[in-house]
This record gives sequence, structure tokens and C-alpha cells, in this order.
Amino acid sequence: MSISLADYAKAKAFTLWVKSIIGKEPEIINVNEQYLEIDFKPDEIEAFKSYLDRQVGGLLVPKPTDQTPPTVQIRFGKILVPWSIQYLLPAIAGVFGLGYLTGNLINKK
Repeated sequence: MSISLADYAKAKAFTLWVKSIIGKEPEIINVNEQYLEIDFKPDEIEAFKSYLDRQVGGLLVPKPTDQTPPTVQIRFGKILVPWSIQYLLPAIAGVFGLGYLTGNLINKK
């Protein structure tokens, strides 16, 4: 099994994305012509962990109110709310149904 040019392109695109985040590009390793492996050096690992920590920390810290809105805004609410409702409503109904059945079983003793 050989590695296609598309696989190299995907690996290169990923490494360039990582470079845009941490400023360093991880190495692409061809392992026995079977698969590609993206290898991070220790300093790249620490930089990427630091980036992830900043992303998570940014979710937990309130944003300043005087900040101007970003120039690109994605309205995921129009997608995520209807999509989540189709799973949440049956789950909520199932929880209440199980609670009702459990209550009936306990009270019939």
C-alpha cells in the first residue's frame, strides 16, 4: 500500500494549520510507505498544549464588554439549537418515563 499525493496534501495542510497556531511546523514522517505520521517535538508539544489551555481558559473567563465584535461571525445557533432539540427532547422524555416506571415499581411493593 502506497501513500497517495492526497494523503501528503492532507498531512501538509494539517502541519501548516499547526504552524499558524504555534509558529512551528511539525515533521511529517513516512512510515514504511504504509502511513504518514505527524511528529511533534517537545517544544511543539508544549506550545500546542499552551494554545489549548488558552482556548479553554478563554471560555471560562468573561470577555470585556467594550470589545468590538469580530468581523467574521458564524451563527451556529441556527444549526445547533434545532439539531440538539431532536436529541434532547427524546432523552428528557426517556428520563421522565424511566422515573415514572421506577416510581411505580417502588410503590407497588
